[in-house]
Amino acid sequence: MENRTACSKHYFNSISGSHQTAYKAINILFIALVIWAQKSFGAADETDTFQPYISEIIIYDDNLFRLSDKVDPKSLTGKSERWDVNNRIAAGAKLYLPLGRQEFTLEGNIADNRFVNNDHLNHISTSDKATWKWELGNSLVGTMNYGYRQYMGRFTNTNYFGKDVIIDNTALFDMDYEVNPSWRLNGRYQWLDSQHSASARKFLDFTSDTGIIGIHYRSPANNTFGIQVRRTEARLPNRERTLSALVDNQYREHEFGAIYRWAITGKSLLDGHIGYLMRHHEQFSQRDFEGEIWQVNYQWTPTGKTSFTLSGWKSLLTGTQDLTASYIVAEGFSISPTWSATPKITIQAEFSWEEREYAGDPDVLESVQTRKDTIIGSRLSLSYNFTDNGQLNIVYRREDRDSSRLFSDYEFNTVFANAILRF
Repeated sequence: MENRTACSKHYFNSISGSHQTAYKAINILFIALVIWAQKSFGAADETDTFQPYISEIIIYDDNLFRLSDKVDPKSLTGKSERWDVNNRIAAGAKLYLPLGRQEFTLEGNIADNRFVNNDHLNHISTSDKATWKWELGNSLVGTMNYGYRQYMGRFTNTNYFGKDVIIDNTALFDMDYEVNPSWRLNGRYQWLDSQHSASARKFLDFTSDTGIIGIHYRSPANNTFGIQVRRTEARLPNRERTLSALVDNQYREHEFGAIYRWAITGKSLLDGHIGYLMRHHEQFSQRDFEGEIWQVNYQWTPTGKTSFTLSGWKSLLTGTQDLTASYIVAEGFSISPTWSATPKITIQAEFSWEEREYAGDPDVLESVQTRKDTIIGSRLSLSYNFTDNGQLNIVYRREDRDSSRLFSDYEFNTVFANAILRF
C-alpha cells in the first residue's frame, strides 16, 4: 500500500504545470455546474449590503514577453519557451451602505497569480476602492473616492523581462452644480501616484495632478453637450537614461475640448469628445505636442439582441506602466458587433487597427526616424450566466504589431477563461 501511495505521489508530481492548471480549470467548472444544479443557492443582489465573490482565471499566452519572431527568446529571457499559462485565483467583496441621500461603497479584491514557465513572475495583486456619493441640497451632488491597486507591469514596450510590481494610489473629487434642469457646472480633481518595484523601471514612477472645469447642457430629448478645460501636471522624479543623457520627462498639459452624446434615433447613438491639446516638457521642447485629439463612437442597435459599435480616435497614450516614450500619438478605429443569443449567453467580437507614433521618445532626438508601429487586433468572447450568481467568460484575442524599429514587431494569441461566483 505504501509503495502504491508513493507511486501515486510520484505520478502527480511528474505532471507538467500546464496539466495541473488544466485540472484546476476543470475543478472550477465542476463546482460551477454543481452550484447551478442547486436551486436553493441564494442569488446575489446588487442592493445587498455585503456582496462577496470568488473567481478563477486561466490565461494561455503564446508570446508572453511580446518578442519578435526574429529573436531567440532564450538569449533574452533565459528560457526557450515563448508561451506561458497564468492561473489567477481571486476573492473579493463589495460593501454598500446607503445612508439617506448619501451612498458609501467599499470594494476590494486580492488575487494569487502563478505562472507555469516563469514562476519568478508569481505575485499577489489587489484592487481596492472607497467611494462616497454625496448630495447637498437639491442642486449639489458629487463623488469622492480613493483607490489602491497593486499589479504586475506588462511586457509590450520594454526590454525588461523580470517582475515589476506597480502600486497605484488614486484620489478623485468630482462635483456637479445643477443650475436648472438643462444646465450644470462641473469641477473635478484627480490625483495619481504610480511606483514601480523594479529598479530598471523606476524612471516610469510618476505623480500627476489633474483639474477639470466644465459647463454642460442637456436637451429635452436627453441629448448632452459640454465644454471643458483640463490642466495636468506630471512629475517624474527619476530621470530616464537614453543613449547619451539623463532626461527629465516632467510635463504640463492644457486641453480645451467638447464632449457630446446624441441619440440620433431610438436605435442609434453618437457620443465622444473633441479637443485641442498642448503639452510642454521641462526638457527637450522638441518633443512638445500641440494639436487636435478626438474620439467618436457610433452605436447601432437594430434589434433587441444585436448591436454594432464603430469607434475612431486620435489620442495621446501617456502615463502607462510599460511606455518607452513619454507619450505616443495613437490613431485608429475599431468595430465591435454584439449578439445576445439568449438571456444567458452573449457573444461579442472586435476588430481594431491602430497606428502609433512614438513622438515623445527622448531617443528620437538622436535617431534619424521616429518610431512608428501598426497594430492589428481581433477579439472574440462568449459570456454565459449559468445561474443568477455565476458567470463563465471565454475570450480569444490575437494581435499583430509591425514596427519601424528593428526587433519591435510581434504577434501573439491569448485564450482567457474565467469563472466567477457571487454570493
